[in-house]
Amino acid sequence: MIRVWLFLHLLGFTMWIGGALGVMVAGVAGRREDRSALAAIVRAQSLVYRVVVGPGALIAVLSGILLTFRNSGARFAGADLWLILMQGAGAVAALLTLLISLPTASKLGRLDPMGKTGPYFDELRSRQKLVSTISGILAVSALVAGMMLVHGG
Repeated sequence: MIRVWLFLHLLGFTMWIGGALGVMVAGVAGRREDRSALAAIVRAQSLVYRVVVGPGALIAVLSGILLTFRNSGARFAGADLWLILMQGAGAVAALLTLLISLPTASKLGRLDPMGKTGPYFDELRSRQKLVSTISGILAVSALVAGMMLVHGG
């Protein structure tokens, strides 16, 4: 059964980070577009957040919690620093993603960047960039810590 949870953990993490990287590339490519094209780009990014990034983060966190409880016997008493870093960075990154980035992406997908909601659109977009950057750094830190844990770093 542990292999199923590990598979789900890796699948969720791949969906989460892969989707977030796709959203980032679309955002960087969108800088060259005019303001009217931003609406379509942000709607697509919002969809990726709702269908790939959010569920991936949720799957990764839930399976990680189950893996932690499954392995919480004698090993957890002398927990490895890499394990603690992986769990802490991953949990904070997931909270940022699920509680800030996902709702912000959903709001952005419903706003018009051209109309009277333009300033609010820009404010949300700035928040999204900042929170997603922090979450991405933490998620990659969790990935590196997991690799170090597995390979005895």
